[in-house]
Amino acid sequence: MPSLIILDLKLPDMEGEEILDWLNENQISTSVIIATAHGSVDLAVQLLNKGAKDFLESLLKPID
Repeated sequence: MPSLIILDLKLPDMEGEEILDWLNENQISTSVIIATAHGSVDLAVQLLNKGAKDFLESLLKPID
């Protein structure tokens, strides 16, 4: 099991938030950092409350 997942919100087959929810529902113990170009303060607060360790917003990828 990875100790850290860097997760984008906009994925080809699903939303990153769904993966975060799945990790929580299945009690997968790993740290998750959300990295996205599609963010807002409300969304960041929501995902941090769901257990994300950090939220990075950047229009440029990869994020330095």
